[in-house]
Amino acid sequence: MVLSRKLGASDIGAFFFAIAFAESLVVLSHFGMGSIMSRRVASAPAEAANHFAPVLGFRALSAPLYLIIVAGIGAAFTNASIPLLMAAAVITLLEDFYFSFGALLLPRRKARYNVSVGVVVHSVYIVVFLIGMSIAPSLAMLLGVTLFRAVALALGGAWLTHTRLFRLRARQDWATVKAAVPFVLITAVHVFRDQIGTLLLGTKASYEEVAHFNMAWRLVASAYFVPTAVCAVIVPLLTAHGLTGDNKRLMIRAAAGVGAVGLTGAAIAWFFAEPLAAVMYGPMATSVVPILRTLAIVFPIGFLALFLSLVLQALYEEAHVLRVLVLVTAANLVVSWILIPRLGAVGAAYAQIVSSSLQLLILFWRLRTLHSLERRTDSPVYSDFPDSSPFGRT
Repeated sequence: MVLSRKLGASDIGAFFFAIAFAESLVVLSHFGMGSIMSRRVASAPAEAANHFAPVLGFRALSAPLYLIIVAGIGAAFTNASIPLLMAAAVITLLEDFYFSFGALLLPRRKARYNVSVGVVVHSVYIVVFLIGMSIAPSLAMLLGVTLFRAVALALGGAWLTHTRLFRLRARQDWATVKAAVPFVLITAVHVFRDQIGTLLLGTKASYEEVAHFNMAWRLVASAYFVPTAVCAVIVPLLTAHGLTGDNKRLMIRAAAGVGAVGLTGAAIAWFFAEPLAAVMYGPMATSVVPILRTLAIVFPIGFLALFLSLVLQALYEEAHVLRVLVLVTAANLVVSWILIPRLGAVGAAYAQIVSSSLQLLILFWRLRTLHSLERRTDSPVYSDFPDSSPFGRT
């Protein structure tokens, strides 16, 4: 809302492009180890300190490498400003570091710590952002206040964990790194799929198209907290106990709730696209409305696709999730490559619809198969982890 009234579309597009570029490579900084750590903490909360130490150890080594790679690839393959890319990379790195604490706190049933950090930091950030953009609206000010938020989140997560749970320490554990390979691939492909539209618009169209697409897309993407929050509750239960009768019923109710919220979001985005865009984006609303209306269908489809992806990973189906993500990412890339030169940002929206629909169909079929197999099992045993899981080999 503020940026559309204070900055030009080219500056907004340049910012979104830099963030998207940094986020497409951020998997190199964490290598999916947060997923392994979260799974282990859910199963053995008393050993949380030992499971978190390898995450810190790996990040200490990977952070400088990540920054170097962002600068190198950015200089070689984009026309973006290198200082802008590096600022975006530092912001992305710090925010991703904070997400590691989230992956630790949720399976420890300490969600109130996440809420505390989020409410305090973002309340202060909004005030600082509004004051800064009122006094000196510029791309530099936007980067500065966003960096302030990222630093505050990372420090807040570290302080709470160190003072309320256990002393932070780092150690190297290459066995954990190896176990995280499927998750790093899932994360890398997932992030790249979400950024394809922005990256191709920035290289094959213009930063103005990037700005218009991201303004519409971020209304959808920001609502993804719904399936993410729901899965934060049920994923630890599925990881620890599998598809028990109670967990099946819980999963079905959760899916129904996620789908209902998604349909509500779709109805609002379709029927109220014009007034919504006018309130959110002021003078840029005319360019955003067609994209937002096109993306309306992504609310229910994308919500359920993300929900099923997280549920299947909790059931040790990460290899299948990875294969599906590779397929839908390829579909997104092909459709985007064909449509963006012809339709611009609307073409990127169509590509998101195609890839999300394909992902939902395949993941639903896989979960349906697992559900049927479990129903035919007389007495499933969930006290032991599957042989293919990291715990099954320990």
